[in-house]
Amino acid sequence: MDDVRKSRESKEISRSIFWSKLLLFIWKKRWYLILFLLILLIIIFPINSGQLIGQWITDFVGTLIKYIKI
Repeated sequence: MDDVRKSRESKEISRSIFWSKLLLFIWKKRWYLILFLLILLIIIFPINSGQLIGQWITDFVGTLIKYIKI
């Protein structure tokens, strides 16, 4: 009979290697992934994302103008 412990250990090791490689890939490419997700959200939800971007710009510029006047 085969030793089941060795196969289980090898599966656990390969699974942990897979997850560590995946996390390392995500960490290295995080800015590309963030940019990709933002572009994807703008393409899928153009009205909602346009409203959010417009509201953010309005608040940001309004805050800048408020502090410049002081």
